Amino acid sequence: MERLSRAGIQVEALCLANELAWQNRRFFWNSTQHRPWVVLKWADSRDGFIDGRPEKHRTPGAGGFAITSEAARSLTHEWRALEAGIVVGAGTVLIDEPQLNVRSIEAPSPRIVVLDPYNRIDSDNPLFKRNPDAIHVMGDAAHPSAANPCRWELDEGLDTLLERLYSQFGLSSLLVEGGATVLNDFLNQGVWNEVKRWKSPQSTGGGLPAPPWPEHAVNLPFNRSSSGQLGADAWENCVHPRHVFD
Repeated sequence: MERLSRAGIQVEALCLANELAWQNRRFFWNSTQHRPWVVLKWADSRDGFIDGRPEKHRTPGAGGFAITSEAARSLTHEWRALEAGIVVGAGTVLIDEPQLNVRSIEAPSPRIVVLDPYNRIDSDNPLFKRNPDAIHVMGDAAHPSAANPCRWELDEGLDTLLERLYSQFGLSSLLVEGGATVLNDFLNQGVWNEVKRWKSPQSTGGGLPAPPWPEHAVNLPFNRSSSGQLGADAWENCVHPRHVFD
């Protein structure tokens, strides 16, 4: 800049500084907080459920329960491709047997992180067989054969877990997809940066309640779209108020 000025060229500094800070929000968050940028994502029905099945039908191997259309799931895969890692709890792995990839588009899939502090999942689970780089977050009595173990206890809190996932595995961002217990824990402990939610026009009449939309959430800055419609399904995207720019 000094050389340009000496050459008689007009130079303006700090143009669009806040806009660029938002564009590079993951990098700046990593640099200052030493933890991943966290995006919570879920889909719920018109009457507020993320799984319309009664509890007795949510058993290991039952498979997933689709709330949204195929078009919405395709956009969800685009959301997955934006983040370095994707987080699910042990219950989601055991019941839904999810793939957690971006099969609808051509892009790298995020690295899978399974939260299993009670060591409910064996290291030979099909998910780990299909994804040898998956991170298995476990308690002290960990499976010695786990390929990528991450030691963590619930009473350490999610702040500690996020710092560990960043320092040990270099995960710059995470998309937290469930289940409801995991999402509610992230919301209750305030360890999130963005929320993305699908809203289906269909009602289930009961089932597993969806997490509450955070009341203090704000729209995305700089006139970026914070909501939209894709076919019958609507989406919302908000940000934590700590990231509001002047």
